[in-house]
Amino acid sequence: MHLGKIAAEQPGKAAVIMAGTGQRITFAELDAAANRVAHVLFDAGLRPGDHIAFMLENRWEFLAIAWAAQRSGLYYTPVSSRLKPDEIAYIVDDCEASVFIASAAVTAAAAPLSAATPRVRLRLMLDPAADGFRSYEQVTAAAAPLRYCLTMQRFGATVVVLEKFDPEQALAGCRRCSSGC
Repeated sequence: MHLGKIAAEQPGKAAVIMAGTGQRITFAELDAAANRVAHVLFDAGLRPGDHIAFMLENRWEFLAIAWAAQRSGLYYTPVSSRLKPDEIAYIVDDCEASVFIASAAVTAAAAPLSAATPRVRLRLMLDPAADGFRSYEQVTAAAAPLRYCLTMQRFGATVVVLEKFDPEQALAGCRRCSSGC
């Protein structure tokens, strides 16, 4: 079954629970995150049949990236963070990845890849981005309100749009909606 279908049928159900922290990511949240990543990949010029590689420690975004690739018809290669930089570079280059995604936790292994992976045209890093990487959080947040609204409407939810943000107006909109949107 496709992630979007599960998210539509059971949006509040936990898709991921991080054992160490207890953080819960719902199917709706995972689907929305995967959708944002898919848009970033598309905007970077990737099309079905293209390839990405990623190297992260165990975290829920690993799944969002994999779902985004699957949703986009992309091949993906998860790379072990226990490899040496030259081994990582070989894998990323050999799989012909156009995008490489890493996290700050693996900076020491990921940072030296730039020269050894000339096919990679977009390098993203979760958490603080190292030199040569763009911020994963910033690029996936671009146009997020629009994408969030569209996603919620796919679930049949009502979207309350503020012409410009005002905290009191936001609360008033929430009260209006809770009494019968």
